[in-house]
Amino acid sequence: MDTIHICFPEGKHKVLTFSYDDGRGADKRLIEIFNKYHLKGSFHLNSGFIDPKSSSNRIHDDYIQAYDIKSIYEGHEVACHTVTHPTIARTPIEHVALQVIEDRRFLEKITGNPVQGFSYPNGSYNESIKELLPQLGIKYARTVGSSGNFNMPEDYLQWQATCHHNHQLLELGAAFKELYKTQYLYMMYVWGHSFEFDRDDNWDLIEQFAQMIANQSDIWYATNIEIVRYMEAAKQLVIGMDTSFAYNPSALTVWININGEIKAIQPGETVSLAKTKKVVLIGDSTVQSYPDKSEPKAGWGQYIDHYFTAKIDFQNYAIGGRSTKSFIKEGRLDQLDEVIKASDFVLVQMGHNDASKDKPERYTDPNNEYKAYLKQYIDYIREREATLILITPVPTLSRENGRYKNNFAAYCQAMKEVALEEQVQIIDLMVDTIEAYQQLEVARVEQFYLVSLGYDDHTHFTKEGAKMVASILAKRLTTIDASFAEEALF
Repeated sequence: MDTIHICFPEGKHKVLTFSYDDGRGADKRLIEIFNKYHLKGSFHLNSGFIDPKSSSNRIHDDYIQAYDIKSIYEGHEVACHTVTHPTIARTPIEHVALQVIEDRRFLEKITGNPVQGFSYPNGSYNESIKELLPQLGIKYARTVGSSGNFNMPEDYLQWQATCHHNHQLLELGAAFKELYKTQYLYMMYVWGHSFEFDRDDNWDLIEQFAQMIANQSDIWYATNIEIVRYMEAAKQLVIGMDTSFAYNPSALTVWININGEIKAIQPGETVSLAKTKKVVLIGDSTVQSYPDKSEPKAGWGQYIDHYFTAKIDFQNYAIGGRSTKSFIKEGRLDQLDEVIKASDFVLVQMGHNDASKDKPERYTDPNNEYKAYLKQYIDYIREREATLILITPVPTLSRENGRYKNNFAAYCQAMKEVALEEQVQIIDLMVDTIEAYQQLEVARVEQFYLVSLGYDDHTHFTKEGAKMVASILAKRLTTIDASFAEEALF
């Protein structure tokens, strides 16, 4: 069974965030430190102390001014803290609503951004206030006190930080850095008031912590609201019951870890989670995938994937008119350098065009040159640690003495000899297809070829013929490797 874990952005499993209250002048110095080390914080402001029209409400004279807020807090979160910082558990609920609404309205007007975060003034709240906040557009509310742990919150409206910056900050930071189990999501949340650094004369503490914790590859540095919004998006992620896909209906990219592989699911995107086995097809026109404009001509390579789940990824590089020689001479094999990887399967079917004596750029003698070129494919694929399966040519529509004829017998035999000599797997598609044809009415087999549609063509398949050959080959592939059998749709 697949193992799937939600990750933070870029597959990280730890997040660091800060929360500072009151909007005092020391926020400037704190933000300079955050910006220096690329850290992010949430700053909870009281509009009654920063609104120039409400200057009589100010308790202190060093509040950040309204005209400075946008520039000072750029890149960080501006959040609510009520208008005048009352102890709201003792305040009539209607007045609590007004305190939050007016604070939010003023801060949004200044910043031009939605303000949906909150910290309880004086740490004061009750259940009625918690129930009220979402109706006012608030998505989280931080309490006071310290949990001392790195757990994700169970209730974002009762969000307790890991520690105040004066409570074992460096010790907890060192422990946080050492967390390594990627199956968990860890959060370190630091809170406080920036003026406390002036009061306690310990700016070196936050500088030392920032220097220690910055630039860690497994830590996401986020504001409070970024964490909340990301986790909301992650909860919306839809995983298929068989874990074969993930659908992201949210507006944010969500990251997951599936069996140790990190995947990003973009907004509105459905992503396959199936661990695919890649199968590269090399061949001629009987294998090629054709565009709609080439109808009714078809190759078996464009239908082989119909017989397997999406966990088998067929990539068709077959091209009409090519032989073992011309495919190499034209550099088409070399173009697959970045395609064929270790553990891939590569199916090679060549022979039709090798038999074209009137075309020297294609022709190869079956007993010498043809074998030599086949060995070049074998060496090339082995160098890339992929698995080669040779495929004998498919029959043309040709009958003799009541049986369908193999017009490429010498090439089929040469391929078998090379397979035996080089100890590579081979599927005798010629024999398998002729045996299947023998079980059918002659008129039915004719429908597999373009001649049945009025073309002078006994070689190339109609869609029905291509599907027939693809089904034969698909059944044989299930006998070659268990991974094909496990994903077969028949």
